[in-house]
Amino acid sequence: MEQRTHSVAGPARDSSPAAAMGRLSLLDGLRGIAAIGVLLYHMRNVFGVAEIFSRSYLFVDVFFVLSGFVLTLAAERKMEERGAVWFMEVRVKRLWPMIALGSVVGALGAVTLGEADPVPALLVLALAGIPILWREGSLFPLNGPQWSLFWEIVANVAHVLVLRRLSDRTLLFVAAFFGVAFEAAIWKYGSDTFGPNQQLWWLAGARVGWSYTIGIWMALRYQRGFGKQLVPWWFALALPVALIVAVPLLPWHAAVGDALVAIVLLPPLFWLVATATPAQAAVPWLDRLGALSFPLYAVHLPIMVAFLAYGSSVAIAAIATVTSLSVAALVTWAAPLAKDLRRRLVQQTAPAPLA
Repeated sequence: MEQRTHSVAGPARDSSPAAAMGRLSLLDGLRGIAAIGVLLYHMRNVFGVAEIFSRSYLFVDVFFVLSGFVLTLAAERKMEERGAVWFMEVRVKRLWPMIALGSVVGALGAVTLGEADPVPALLVLALAGIPILWREGSLFPLNGPQWSLFWEIVANVAHVLVLRRLSDRTLLFVAAFFGVAFEAAIWKYGSDTFGPNQQLWWLAGARVGWSYTIGIWMALRYQRGFGKQLVPWWFALALPVALIVAVPLLPWHAAVGDALVAIVLLPPLFWLVATATPAQAAVPWLDRLGALSFPLYAVHLPIMVAFLAYGSSVAIAAIATVTSLSVAALVTWAAPLAKDLRRRLVQQTAPAPLA
């Protein structure tokens, strides 16, 4: 396989810290909005409210594009320098704490609801990242969204072992292959909802393969200076949201809308976001959205399912949503404090230097 280079080519790009921070902050904002979109989709499924968000599962495809794009920019050089083991250690350390938190919250909710499954066994499987493929139902009964984190790790392994070594042309061919398979799966089964359940779980490989790989390919274009800001940053950020919310309102079959959005429209709309620079005043808020996104994605569904024990009214749905956001915000706030405390403990227990 041809090893691609990482040298910067093409037009000059503003490489100042402010410019870099602004562009990444806008992607952080998109990540936070996508997490909220998935929360609203599950609120609709669990409580039967907010029908307008019936297609917000498409925000999961945004996550996969984001992952391929951001990891290419942030980690590919270090992959080459430090190797596959280092990269996967970093990814597991990043993903596993939230996987564990979501699994524990799901286990507590299952106990509250009196689920028939042996909760300790499900918790062990969830903490180990092992999907339940031997029976029908959710791959991860304690926390449904964990299916996408499972495929995220699969994509990370493919990235470090294979995808980073491909030439740009071959990479685009791989993305196109997965895109065709993804479109065929959507047309055959009627929607872009495969992945969470044992039935058709393997089709998520095409879903992830397309989005993650096209994210890598776009990151290489971005890295080499291609693309300039075409629309205002706020408009770029609003377009993917407006598109996904509008899909159910269009007079199309679900498969047509899902294929059009996930395969044809989301990549260029993502590119508009990636190449736009937000106003400096918006950066702190976008950064907060990005920091909130992963904890929110990891914990919201088991919290909602637990609240279902108290009813399915709009009021209960609202309380469950606020609770999910509050728990995610608490985790986001506590994470840097825990990191600082750990650093202080290490410094205090380090041996004193010899005189």
